[in-house]
Amino acid sequence: MKRVQLTLLFLLSGAFPVWADTAQDYYQMGKDMYVHGNYADSVVILEGVTQNKPDYWEALDVLGRDYASLGNTPKAIAACEKSLELHPDNPSLKDFLVSLKSGTFAVPTPSTGAAATVTGATSGTPIGGATATPPPSAATRTAASKGHPTGGFYIGIGGGADIPAVNWQSAYSVGPGGAFELAYRLDPQFEVGLDVMGFYYSGTNYSGAISDAEIYVLPTFRYHLGGPYLLVSGGAEVELLSGNSGPPAINPELALGAGYEYELAPRTFLFLEGKFNFIFSPLATGNDVPVVAGLRAGL
Repeated sequence: MKRVQLTLLFLLSGAFPVWADTAQDYYQMGKDMYVHGNYADSVVILEGVTQNKPDYWEALDVLGRDYASLGNTPKAIAACEKSLELHPDNPSLKDFLVSLKSGTFAVPTPSTGAAATVTGATSGTPIGGATATPPPSAATRTAASKGHPTGGFYIGIGGGADIPAVNWQSAYSVGPGGAFELAYRLDPQFEVGLDVMGFYYSGTNYSGAISDAEIYVLPTFRYHLGGPYLLVSGGAEVELLSGNSGPPAINPELALGAGYEYELAPRTFLFLEGKFNFIFSPLATGNDVPVVAGLRAGL
């Protein structure tokens, strides 16, 4: 599953130039994971990098060391040899490859980690090039652990209210309701999903007593910033009970909004978010502001 997620992310990064420079960021993430002994996740990240950029010799260098640390010597040798084909001037990796082929490389135990092998067998040259990158601070590692670096499916359930803004419903009381979401996170920041919200109004319009039940079906894109997030949705508002005493109506809709999520536990968040809905309808039902709070959890 992790590999599918990273493959999708890097295919997208190739399709949209704005993401084209993220390979360096993911290489650094994978390298830091290797340094701290998180070989399996480092492999997932770096396989995605090398799939998107096959000539990224630095990523192949670290990937070879990851494979070796996981005990997969054939893949380790292949990755190291490919890196050296692209960049032969890497004495550290040459020495490391000799140790793999001679059988003298010892798979690190959890207690020893990767720190002893990060500088290579004999040369002392840092992996992935001539410039060493210091390990991230504890605060940086904690921040990086927020969210889910390798993505995943989420469901969310919440309740709230829809606040009439500029429309004929402005004479209503606030409409209570609830929301459900099913989403997939491509990485810690980018998420795509489907939001379904329902609200019920009962009050007095300018024409008299009126009631209205609305359901919003909104494919949604969220951009997470480590707690706060932004969102944009485009879909439809379905009026089951028309406020204008007409038949049920389906109106196109665009929504912009923001929210905040608090991590209770891994893959479990409390969230609060609001949208400003722009409703396009021949009945001129106007705009409204749904505000929802609830629980979001990974599957």
